[in-house]
Amino acid sequence: PALSLSDLSPAAAAADPARSEEGIRAMLRWFKEAFPYERGTCASCGASAGYRGTVRASRRERGRLAARAELWRCGECSSWQRFARYNSVPQILRDRRGRCGEYTNAMLQLVLALGWRARWVVDWTDHQWLEIWMPAGGEAGGAWVPLDPCEAAYDEPLLYSAGWGKNMTYVVALGDGALTDVTARYTADYNATLRDRPLSEAQVASALRWVAHTKGAPRLQPAPWR
Repeated sequence: PALSLSDLSPAAAAADPARSEEGIRAMLRWFKEAFPYERGTCASCGASAGYRGTVRASRRERGRLAARAELWRCGECSSWQRFARYNSVPQILRDRRGRCGEYTNAMLQLVLALGWRARWVVDWTDHQWLEIWMPAGGEAGGAWVPLDPCEAAYDEPLLYSAGWGKNMTYVVALGDGALTDVTARYTADYNATLRDRPLSEAQVASALRWVAHTKGAPRLQPAPWR
């Protein structure tokens, strides 16, 4: 039978985990196809453009929650391209331009709107994705499952360290009322990661607790659509 939005809810996952996983995988495939990764392609002629720097966002762009904009120039037709780094989810969905930051933001709001518990995951070597709490399987009746909208990847935690060969020293999940060091889940050799870190596990945990205490523990909620 055809999938519906109800198949993408946490309640559906608890009742039929396999069908829920099928639905989320389908949503990720749709998102990756509908929202291409921004690579600096010239909008005028389709050639590759060269990065020329970053400027402060314009007043209009700031009104759509952008703080900066990238400037690109095409080597073929010499036209200039401007890529504002929006944080407004409706603007991201309208423009269909983004990278991991924009698309994690958009997908996060989609899953929150569907009722999922979710966390924003930041890798300090420059990548972002999200996790949702899957209420079936794992310890205590559930488990955090990574979703990467740029790669249409479902529950592939070693995609980055084993697949891409990244040396992931710090990976932090933000949301669900806490800042959590989740590096161990995303590294193929966590002992080697610990040896590369200038800080111990206890020091990292202490630093995250301090940030949560002084800045407030993040609880992600559906944002106003503007």
